[in-house]
This record gives sequence, structure tokens and C-alpha cells, in this order.
Amino acid sequence: MSARLRPGESGTVGVGGRFRLERKLGAGSMGVVHAAWDDVRGARVALKALHHIDAEGIYHLKREFRSLADVCHPNLVALHELFGDEDGTWFLTMELCEGEDFLTYVRADPTFGRLRRALRQLVAAVDVLHRAGKLHRDIKPSNALVTRDGRVVLLDFGLVTDIALTRLFHTLEPRLVGTPAYLSPEQAAAEPLGPATDYYAIGALLYQALTGVLPYDGSLLDVLRAKQLRDPPSPCSLDPAIPEALDRLCRALLARDPAARPSATEVLAALGADEPPAPAAPAAPPTTWVGRTSELEALGQAFAAAKGGRTVVTLVHGGSGVGKSALVRRALEELARDEDTVVLAGRCYERELVPYRGLDAVIDALTRHLARLPAAAVDALLPRDTEALTRVF
Repeated sequence: MSARLRPGESGTVGVGGRFRLERKLGAGSMGVVHAAWDDVRGARVALKALHHIDAEGIYHLKREFRSLADVCHPNLVALHELFGDEDGTWFLTMELCEGEDFLTYVRADPTFGRLRRALRQLVAAVDVLHRAGKLHRDIKPSNALVTRDGRVVLLDFGLVTDIALTRLFHTLEPRLVGTPAYLSPEQAAAEPLGPATDYYAIGALLYQALTGVLPYDGSLLDVLRAKQLRDPPSPCSLDPAIPEALDRLCRALLARDPAARPSATEVLAALGADEPPAPAAPAAPPTTWVGRTSELEALGQAFAAAKGGRTVVTLVHGGSGVGKSALVRRALEELARDEDTVVLAGRCYERELVPYRGLDAVIDALTRHLARLPAAAVDALLPRDTEALTRVF
């Protein structure tokens, strides 16, 4: 690869100068996005690089890419490839989407027609993400782009986490993450999260689209406290011209109790959608399990041997679609029921060019686990050669 890509830099990056940077599209707290020409694809792409090459930045870039590696939907930005090397060149490429942020687009139409159409698409995108087992956790105007043809595209998946498997894969954050104005009450209180968390953020976005202001104002602590104690003024109380149906939907989405917030189907029905939300790809794993007793027993025996001090490698093989991933997932879920067992899981992604990609995700899981332990416990677990590992990963 070429030398490290820096914000605002021009020229080429990637193996053989594959990507030719054209112009800067924008920048956030962690990275900068360029429009670039991809010689291999023969098309323009968006190229996102980090401001600073550090462990946290690289981790969030990898998580942003891996969160959508297997999910495809017209209202979710399409991610192409992830690149990284030991010299500090880290970036990902994705579909180039140009247009306006959600609020700018919808508030230009006083009839609320744009708002209804755009909100349907945003809810469809979030529903697909949820069906794939993920939470976005950072839905806000700048992360929902509307293209010139009116297509809403949900962006920025650096804070995505698993819904049902947070304990298994150790993806819970030890600190508050997200944009405070759009955080749900349960996020602010560090309580368990679910799909309703993202719908609260959509409610805050809808409130702002309807009224021009956020549901709560004040300092960070004032806003977080107010979300626990009181409901915001109804949108209609700020602007009587707001349709009653949109006012009612907005108040329901901003319910302090997650169980009281509407589902995707209910939101789309309130907006007058003609079709139910499309299923995600891939589909969520089944909730029932039949057979594979001998295979599960073999994996259990391998774990027992490892627990006894042996190094064990188990190969799970079979034709495509027979359920290898489901089998492994099931075995890990059973092992994770034991509170003394730490399960670190990861996978290799075809469209990644990173060092040791077969182990990289497992090392990330190990790092997240260690970050949540007391310092004394970490010191007792770490080997003498930790510094060498940090240079490799």
C-alpha cells in the first residue's frame, strides 16, 4: 500500500495506487470521507479514512464495515472493501451517495409529503438492520442522507452492536455512546437496549423535522435527566399546523418506556405505507433447534478438553447451507450460559485486506473483554509479550 492517508490529502492510495482521491466530501470526529475513483471497479466510490491511527479508531472502522458485511438493502449504504496494514493505512470504501441530510430535505416541503416518504424509507432501513440482529445506536440527521432522486440512505455504522448476542460476543460498551440529543432514556441510564432504542432516535429526528427544535434542550446532564423524568411538549403544542397523525406517532416513538414505542410495522401503518417492511438478508436464526445432538456433543467434548488445559482445534465442515454457522452459534450460546466461561467469536470477511484477518475479529473480542475487567485482573491475565501482540494487532 502507499503511505498513510491523511485528511485532505490528494493523490492515490491502495495497492498499486488503485484509488485516486478526487475531493473531500466531509469529515466527522473520527474520519474524513473522500470521493475517489476506483480503478478496479471502474467507478467512483466514497473512501473513508481515519483522522488518527489509534486502537479505538481502527476498531470502530472495522466494526462499521463488518456490521453490514452480509446485509443488503437500498436504504442502507453499500460497503465495498476494508483495507489496513501495519504501516498505518486504514480505510474502507463504500457506495458514493450524494445529497442532503434528512432534516434539510424534509423541512423544505411544508406539506409533510417528503417527510412521510423519507420516514418510511428510514424505518424500512432500520427494520432490516434489526432483523439482521443489529442496533444502529446513532441515528441522527447527518447519518441519514437523501439522494437527488429521493432515496434515503442510512450511514455510519461505527456504533452498531448486536441485539441478542451482546453477552456472547462481548459488544457492550463500558461508557455512554451516541449523540446525546437522540439517545433513548434507556441508553442514558445504561439499561439493556433493543430495537425500541433506535425508534426513540427516529422519534427525536421526527420531532425536529416537525418543529425545527429538539425535544429537550439544556446542558448534557439536563437533557439526559429530563429524558428520565418527563415527556417533551407535544409537537402540535409548538405548531398547530402539524397533522394529528404525525403528532401522535412522534409522541409514541418518544415514549420513555421502550415497550410502549411502536414497531416498524406500526410506524409504517401510521405513515400510510402500502407494504410491510422487507425481511433482511440473511434471515434471523431460527428460534427452535432440532437434531445435531452428536455434533453438539463433539463440540462440548472439545470444550471440556480445552478447559482441561489442552489446545483443541475443531473443524466443522459440510456443504453450503447445511447449517454450519448455526451449529457453531448454538454451541457457543450453550457454553456462554456458564458465567465463568468467556466466549470470544469472530469470522473472516472476504472483502477485507487486513493483517491476520482470520484472527483479527477474535483479538478484537478479547480486547473488549479485557477492557471491561478491573486493572488488577487484567494484569494477572496478560502474558509478558503483550507489547509484541499490540504491534501485530
